[in-house]
Amino acid sequence: MEPVDDILIPPSARESNRFRTRHVMRMMAFILMAVAAVCGNEVYRGNLVASAAQRTTDMMGVGLVFFFGALLWWFGGRKIGEMDRPIFRSSKDAPTDLRIDRRNIFWVAASLLAGFIGLTSLTFGATLALRGKILMAAYPFLRQLNLSPKPLIVIGGLLVLLSVAALALAVRRRSD
Repeated sequence: MEPVDDILIPPSARESNRFRTRHVMRMMAFILMAVAAVCGNEVYRGNLVASAAQRTTDMMGVGLVFFFGALLWWFGGRKIGEMDRPIFRSSKDAPTDLRIDRRNIFWVAASLLAGFIGLTSLTFGATLALRGKILMAAYPFLRQLNLSPKPLIVIGGLLVLLSVAALALAVRRRSD
């Protein structure tokens, strides 16, 4: 009977570069995002008989599929040890980790609110700048508002920067 010595021998460097589950998940996420981008292009350019509202709804669905692919990509690269740590951490964790408690709840809430409003404003301003005619045709009441995309983009960008600054203050407040 031969001894089973491969249990005691650590895997070689060649063996550690093999295809793992996270590689499969990231490949599936990449394929999902690529298919969503191709379908989004087809919906945007190819569907001429559908109304603008129907195309907008289709693009939102494609956008959600792309977002799911991005989340799958992000989670596919994480180790199990990183995924089981919650946002609400103990005081023994590293000081750079975000921990929501009564001292920094204001900065976390301000960051979330500013980020949401900023991204919404930035997205609407960019849509208005790039596809304003289609948007005005789909929603006729927007013509009466006399909207300009430049202030929406500037204010949205500033709110996103404010959101990042507030989150940095929340993390810094935690380390004090």
